Amino acid sequence: MTKKLFTKLLITGALITAVTAGSALVSQASGHMVFGQTQTYSSLDPSNEYDGWMIERAGVGETLTKLDTSLNTVGWLVEDDYSVSEDGLTWTFTIRDEVCFSNGTKLTAELAMASIQYDFDNSARAVDFFSLDSMTADGQVLTITTTEPAPTLPGMLADPFFVIFDTSVDITNIADEGPVCTGPYVIESSDQISMTLNVVKNENYWDGEPQLDSIEFLQFQDPSVMNLSFQAGELDACYGLSTSDATAYIDDDNYILEMCNGLRTDWGLMNQNGLLADKSLRIALLECLDMETICAVQLNGMFVAGNTPFASEALGVNDMENPYSYDLEDAAAVLAEAGYADTDGDGIIETADGTPVVLEVYSYTTRAELPIICEALQYAAGTLGIQLNLNYVQDLYAGTIQDGSYDICIFNSSGFHSGDAAVFLQQYFKSDAVYNAYGYVNEEVDALITSLENVFDTDERVEVEREISQILMDDACCAFYSHPTIYIAAKNTVSGLECTPADYYWITADVAMAE
Repeated sequence: MTKKLFTKLLITGALITAVTAGSALVSQASGHMVFGQTQTYSSLDPSNEYDGWMIERAGVGETLTKLDTSLNTVGWLVEDDYSVSEDGLTWTFTIRDEVCFSNGTKLTAELAMASIQYDFDNSARAVDFFSLDSMTADGQVLTITTTEPAPTLPGMLADPFFVIFDTSVDITNIADEGPVCTGPYVIESSDQISMTLNVVKNENYWDGEPQLDSIEFLQFQDPSVMNLSFQAGELDACYGLSTSDATAYIDDDNYILEMCNGLRTDWGLMNQNGLLADKSLRIALLECLDMETICAVQLNGMFVAGNTPFASEALGVNDMENPYSYDLEDAAAVLAEAGYADTDGDGIIETADGTPVVLEVYSYTTRAELPIICEALQYAAGTLGIQLNLNYVQDLYAGTIQDGSYDICIFNSSGFHSGDAAVFLQQYFKSDAVYNAYGYVNEEVDALITSLENVFDTDERVEVEREISQILMDDACCAFYSHPTIYIAAKNTVSGLECTPADYYWITADVAMAE
C-alpha cells in the first residue's frame, strides 16, 4: 500500500499535512458531492449566534476580509489597501469592482454597509466585535467609524458573523430560506428538522467557475454514524470524525485526509455562582485530570493537551506557566485543607457545612472528543469524592451557556478566530460578557481587555493578551483541556479541499470530483 505525504507547511506553529493516495473508490456523479458534518445550526441567518459558520463553510457566504493560512488578514470582497485614520476610529475599504451576488446584483459599498448594519440591528453579539458609530458608502468605498478604536477591525470582519448578503431582496424569511450571498454556491433548499442543506452552483460567481453542480450537506449527531455512512460510500467527504475513525484513513489509498493544527480549544466554564465559587474545589478539578495521557491514548495523539486558553503559538503560550497541572495527590490535599471530607461514608465529599459536592456537567456529543473528556473528568473527580452528573444537550450556545444553568459547561470554541484573541476574551471573560453567566469577575482582566481597544501594535497586543491568559489560569476560572487537530476526510476522487487553521473555508470554487 502506498502513501504520498504532501508538502508539510509550518504556519504559526501549525503543521499542516495532507495525506492522500492512489486507487479509487466507486464515486458518485462528479457534479454532485455529499458532505457529512457535525456542526449544529438553528437557522440560516448569519447573524444568529454562530450560524454564519455553516453559511461560509458551505461555500455560500463570503466576508469582506479573510484569514490566510498564516492567520494574516487579507482582502476578500475588498481590496488589500484598506486603511485606518490617525485617531484609529475610521477604517476605509474599497469593494472589489468585479464582485456580485448570486442573483447578479453588483456588490456596492452601500449594500455591504446594509449587510453589516443588519448584523448590528439583529444580534447582541455584534458589539462584542466593535462599537459601531456610523458607516458611509460612496460607490465602492466603504467607511466604518467606531466609537472607540478597533485595532483588529479588519480581522473581525473576517468572522462568519459578518458574511455579506444582499439586503435589497426580501429577507423576511432569511432564517429558513437563507441569504443571497457572493460565494461559489447558492442555497437551494434546507430542512431544519433533518439538518440537511442543499446548495447549487452559483452561475454568477465572481472569482472563477465552481467545479461542482451541487453539494448536499448532511448533519450527524453521532460522529460514529457519520463514519459508517462514509465507509459505505454514502458520503464523499466529511468533517468531525472521531480521532480513532479519522486515523484509520491515513494509510488507506482510497481516501484523502487533510489535517492541520487549528485554533480551537476544548474547555470548560466553571460556574462560580454555586459550589465552584470555592477556588480550592476548582483547583482540585483542574489537577485531577491527566490530559497528557488522554490526548496521547484515548484521543490517538491527534490532540494537544491544553492548560492555556489558546491553541495558537501566536501568543507564545507554550512557555506560559500552568499553576495547576495534573497532580492528583495535590488535588486531594487541597480539598482536605479546605475542609472537604466524606463524613457519612457514601463516597461523596461534603463542604464544611455538610453540603455534598455533586456537580452538573453539560456538554454535547457532536464533537467526538467531548464525551471522552467528560467521562474522564467524571472518573477522575470521582476518585476525589466529587460526583459529576453528565448531561448532553443539542444546542449549548442558545441556552445553557447564556443562562448559566450548569456547574461545569464543557464545549469547543475558537479563541483566535479573527486572527487575534480580543473578541474571545471580550465574549467570555469580561464581567459583563455575553457568555459570562458563570460569575467570573476580575477587575484587572476587565481593564486589560478594555485597554486592547487602544493597542494597534501587534507585539504589544500579544503581551497584553498573554498577561490576561496568565491571570485566567492563576484564577482557575476555567479548565482548558485540549487543542484538537482539524481534519477533513474525503474519497480520493475529491480534490481542492483545504484544511486551514481558521476552520471557516471548507468549500471553495476549486473543490471538484473526478469522473
